[in-house]
Amino acid sequence: MGDTGQDRAFWRDLWDAVTRERPTRGYLEQSVGLVIGALALLFLHYAALGYLDVSPGDHGLTSVIAHIPREVGIALLIAAVLNFFVEKNTQRRHSAMETLVVRKIHEENRDLSGEINKDILTAVFGRNVGELSFKQIRERLSQPALHRVEAVVEFVLSLGKEANLELVTLKASASYVLANTTTIALAHKVKVGTASPAVFASRSKISSVQVNGIDKASEEFECFSESGIVNWVAKNEIIVRPGETLAVRVNYERAEYASGSEVICSQMPTECCRVVLAYPDKLKIYATPLHVDELESSGTLDGVKSWELKGLLPGQGMAIYWSPALPSSPPAVQVE
Repeated sequence: MGDTGQDRAFWRDLWDAVTRERPTRGYLEQSVGLVIGALALLFLHYAALGYLDVSPGDHGLTSVIAHIPREVGIALLIAAVLNFFVEKNTQRRHSAMETLVVRKIHEENRDLSGEINKDILTAVFGRNVGELSFKQIRERLSQPALHRVEAVVEFVLSLGKEANLELVTLKASASYVLANTTTIALAHKVKVGTASPAVFASRSKISSVQVNGIDKASEEFECFSESGIVNWVAKNEIIVRPGETLAVRVNYERAEYASGSEVICSQMPTECCRVVLAYPDKLKIYATPLHVDELESSGTLDGVKSWELKGLLPGQGMAIYWSPALPSSPPAVQVE
């Protein structure tokens, strides 16, 4: 098998770990013990020479017995030196090898887990949807991202006129809570987009923005129109760390024709979204979902409608339509 970049990186990391200083693991104490033992044996050697009255030129049995402690002591000194220098490097290399092997195992397990997750997605969705649809699922849902825990959108519609043109003024308050349930810090940039007719584009504006209860100045946002949509985008990103949440509230208003619509759509997964609409009795209201489930009405009062959207994926939501209500027909008068 040929050498790969991963193999070269592994051996490079191993060399760096081996040449890096690491704490001792007892070989210093062992060397001191060996030296003390060697000194004791050398003392015993000279004591035996005096006790047995052995001279340097003697070669008898007593001379051999007297010199045994010296030879063993010298051997212990050599062992102490080898233990201090050789064992130190040996333990350091073993520790480095252990660390690198454990790290490589963890990396391979992480890569394997990622491959398993991809294979699971392929097995579950690959047979039920087309290749391009599955690509969207993989790219939009398998990457670390923030998600909305809850969202509340409140609209107030009012009728008016401008240059003999009937119009509807829409005031909105959108609040949501983002959560970071991943293991990495993620960035969020506040964005709001509304589709207004060109004739009413100048009436679209942000009234206020709050992030975690702190007011943001309008100078912190850029406003531009694109394909008939007026967008407000924050100039700076907000970092959300793992386990943290971010509360955002945006108040804006715009104008529409007497027969118009408003689309509520999120670009990130949303657990629950509540939509409340207040409107005059001269308008007729109709709402439709932008996903497969039916809209769940959470209450209807005179002039107020509300809905709940649960488990929204990116791009899903609902659309609200309004138009002037037709006048009721007067009761028929019977003439005899």
